[in-house]
Amino acid sequence: MLDRLGMDVGQGIYCDSTSIRKGYKGDVTHSAVADQWDYEIRISKEQRSVDQLKSYVKTIWKIITDAEDFILEKYPNILLQGHPTAKMRLPKEITFLTAEELHQMFPDEDVYGRENAAVRKYGAIFIIGMGWPMKDGSAPEEVRSPSYDDWTMNGDIMVLNPITGYRHEISSMGIRVDKDALLKQLEHRGMLHETEYSFQKAVLNDELPYSYGGGIGISRTLMLLLRTAHIGEVQCGLWHDEHYKQVRPLGIDLIPDRIVRE
Repeated sequence: MLDRLGMDVGQGIYCDSTSIRKGYKGDVTHSAVADQWDYEIRISKEQRSVDQLKSYVKTIWKIITDAEDFILEKYPNILLQGHPTAKMRLPKEITFLTAEELHQMFPDEDVYGRENAAVRKYGAIFIIGMGWPMKDGSAPEEVRSPSYDDWTMNGDIMVLNPITGYRHEISSMGIRVDKDALLKQLEHRGMLHETEYSFQKAVLNDELPYSYGGGIGISRTLMLLLRTAHIGEVQCGLWHDEHYKQVRPLGIDLIPDRIVRE
């Protein structure tokens, strides 16, 4: 699409995306409705680097922390006064960790355990390198498509949700594959047959521009900025009756999608 629209380096597109997770029952950070700001930016070959990725992350992170400052100044009553979380703020600087570093820091934890431990230590992290297995042969931090991001130059923004006390993922992003990364990743996953597909062929034949892109979870970001514990407090999703019954004793009001049967 970047090529079709004649985008120059530094220009891009974004999509205010709403999609449906068919058959998904949901949890505190997921609903049957997935809403994201998705974007794609054309870059040069020289910009395909971890340093450039970090620059993009810092830009996004400053926007988020500036938004927090604005919201808490304008609407201070969203804070739970007298509660320890009332004094909690997002760190102005995000901490960068590779997936391998995170694995070595918390070797006895599973993926969610080490991500929880890291956000509790740093407040906000960007995990670099999603897709390749760890050096000791253990599973990757997260399984990613071999035809999407370059697994050495991608990652997730994770923060500590001050209300739940757990990891809170708000964005995934990455430098997209070039032909070298695509071949390595397809070979690793035993999917070289996909080199015959139209998109993969275009990448391998250098017919597409280099790019960087990602998605920012809209409702996840609102949860963070408005200090909520459940995605149903900021999004009118579809919830089973059991969800309402579970959260009511906790004082959580989900935005109703219908009349709940008692």
